Amino acid sequence: MTHQGHADYLKACKQRCDVLVLGVDSDTLVKNAKGVYRPIQTAKDRIQAIAEKADYCFEKEHPSFHYTKHLQPDYYFISKEREIPSEKIAKISSTKNFKDIIYIERNQKFSTTKTINLLNAAAHQRANQATNPQ
Repeated sequence: MTHQGHADYLKACKQRCDVLVLGVDSDTLVKNAKGVYRPIQTAKDRIQAIAEKADYCFEKEHPSFHYTKHLQPDYYFISKEREIPSEKIAKISSTKNFKDIIYIERNQKFSTTKTINLLNAAAHQRANQATNPQ
């Protein structure tokens, strides 16, 4: 589910590079990382929602380092909150043009998981009110 936090993140990325290539996780990657009830939007819908924020946008079926070896980026952007294992850093940074991993501050006001949790809580509250009227 795309939201303003994603737009803010991509804007910050775009300000730090000449060409922004954005890989959007496939539905399978999201499901494996976030759980059976995710993603909320299909990869195609997520790409359509954010494609204008990047110069090139594609659906990722594999981990990022699979694509960096072909794309040869100068920079790799990631949220400050994310931990990157050293073996992944080594794979990402092994391309000939690579300069740096840039950590981007995430807008804490927006979170897909928080939004889903709020919607679920509201749904449970309404269901309880419907079954237990006062």
